[in-house]
Amino acid sequence: MPSLTRLLRALLLALALSACAGMAEYPLGIPASSTPKFYAAMEAVAASRGMMISKHPTSLNVQTQDGDWLQYMQRQDALVLVVIADTEGLSDAQIEERKSQLKALSDELVSEARKTAWEAKAFD
Repeated sequence: MPSLTRLLRALLLALALSACAGMAEYPLGIPASSTPKFYAAMEAVAASRGMMISKHPTSLNVQTQDGDWLQYMQRQDALVLVVIADTEGLSDAQIEERKSQLKALSDELVSEARKTAWEAKAFD
């Protein structure tokens, strides 16, 4: 029986690792103290692009039109981006390309959100 237990553990580990293949985390260089303004600006930008938004106390999740997710979340004293790509049927190279595309999309959104947040400061 011990060999069956080891086999099951190995199978579960393999399944968990394959599910994570489409995930990657990137620092944003935005302090956690800026979270409220950043989330508000990012929400406005995502909404203007017709993306679905899911808000939580410590994260803002944006679903792309392709069904992938961009998750902006607090990690200690800074914000990070976690990309969650739909990897079904993709090769390893395609998964890496998809994560790169999602990071580039996020860079666009963050740039636009920074501009929106900066303009909003004039009304503070």
